[in-house]
Amino acid sequence: MKNYREMLEKLLDELGAKHIDFYFEKSKEDVEILLEKTLKKFKLENDYDFFYVSTYLIKHIIGNFDEHTGVYIDNQDRLPLTLKIFNNKIYMVDCHSDLRDYKFKEITAINEIDIKQLFKETADSVCYVMLGWLDSRVSKHLSTIAGIKSLPSINENDDIIFTFENRYQVNITDVFNKASIKLPERIFMSYEMIDDIIKINYKQCAEQYDGQMQDLISNVKALSEKNNISKYIVDLRGNTGGNSKIIKPLIEFLNLNEIITLVDNEIFSSGLFACTDLKNIGSKFVGTDIGTTYNRFGENKFFTMENFEIAYSSKYFYYDSDKNKICSVIGKDDFLKFKNDKNNIKYFDKLKFKIDKYAEETLEDYINGYDASLEEAKKLLNKIDKKVIK
Repeated sequence: MKNYREMLEKLLDELGAKHIDFYFEKSKEDVEILLEKTLKKFKLENDYDFFYVSTYLIKHIIGNFDEHTGVYIDNQDRLPLTLKIFNNKIYMVDCHSDLRDYKFKEITAINEIDIKQLFKETADSVCYVMLGWLDSRVSKHLSTIAGIKSLPSINENDDIIFTFENRYQVNITDVFNKASIKLPERIFMSYEMIDDIIKINYKQCAEQYDGQMQDLISNVKALSEKNNISKYIVDLRGNTGGNSKIIKPLIEFLNLNEIITLVDNEIFSSGLFACTDLKNIGSKFVGTDIGTTYNRFGENKFFTMENFEIAYSSKYFYYDSDKNKICSVIGKDDFLKFKNDKNNIKYFDKLKFKIDKYAEETLEDYINGYDASLEEAKKLLNKIDKKVIK
C-alpha cells in the first residue's frame, strides 16, 4: 500500500533540492502550510489523486513563473478524440468514426459534472501565464483518461460519459475500449509553395534525423532559386519547443528576405526562442498571442518516483532588450546572486511577445478549413516593401 502523503512530502523535498529555485515565490514554511490546507481540501488515496494534488501544489507554489515543472503519470492514455476551445466553449473537433455524429459539437458536461467546473479544476492544476496556453492545456488534459479521472469532481471508477449540446450522452470509455487509436505521424519540418511564396512549416524544435534542417534548407534554396522567390511564410503554430539551436541555419538562410511568421497559443519554450530569432531578422508575426512569456524558469531535467515522471526547471531565462536576445542563469548560487541584484528587478516582470496582426481562428473557420492566419500573411507579404521589412 502506497503512502501517498509520504510520497508527496518526498516530491516537495526533491523539487526543493533539484529545482534552481523552487521557493522563488513561497518560502519552505509557506509551502508546508499550503500542503496541510491542500490535504484537507482534496482526498489522497490513489495515483490519480496524487497526480492531481501534486500538480495543484506545484502550480500554487511556483506556477506563476514556471510552466515547465510538473508531474506526469504513466497511464496518460489518449481518448479517441481531439478537443479545442473556441470562444470559451469546448468542442470535439476530431474523433473516432464511432463518434462522427458528434463531431464539432460542444461538450457541456463529463459524467454529469458541468464542463465549467471541470475547466476550473483543471486550471487549478495547470501552470500558465497566457490564457491561450491554459486553453491549450485544458483541451489536452480533458482528452486523456488520467486527465479526467484525476479531477476532484470525477469518480475514477466510473466510465467517462460526455454530454454534448442538446443533452446527447455518449460513453467514451466504450469507444476507447474497442477503438484502435493510431496517432498520425508528426512531421517536424516541411515546406510547400503557395503562389509566389514558400511556406516553411517548423512544428517542433527538433530533427527527426541528423541533418534534417540542412536538407530542408537545401531543398528550399533550390526551389527559391528556380522560381526567383524572396517571400517566405514560417509556420511555427503548435511548436512547443525542444532544441533552440536547430533553427539557427534557417535563420541565416532567411535573413534579408521578406518573412511573415504564423503563431498561435501552442507555441512554448524554445518556440519562443524561434520567434525571437525570426523577429531579429525582420519577420512580422500573424496569429494569436503565443503560449508563453519571457522571464521565466525552464529547461527541464527529470527524475522518477513510483509511477510518475517529474520534470523540474534547471535554468532561469530572461530577455535582454539591449542585446535583443534571451539569456539564461544556471545553478542555484548564480541565480541567488542574480535574483538579489536590484539591477535585475526588470527581468522578473512578465514580458509578452508582441505580434503584428491578430487573426483568430473561429469554429466556422476550422470546420470549413479556412486558415485566417495564412490568408492575412499572404495579404501582408503582398503589401510589405522589402526595404521596410528589413
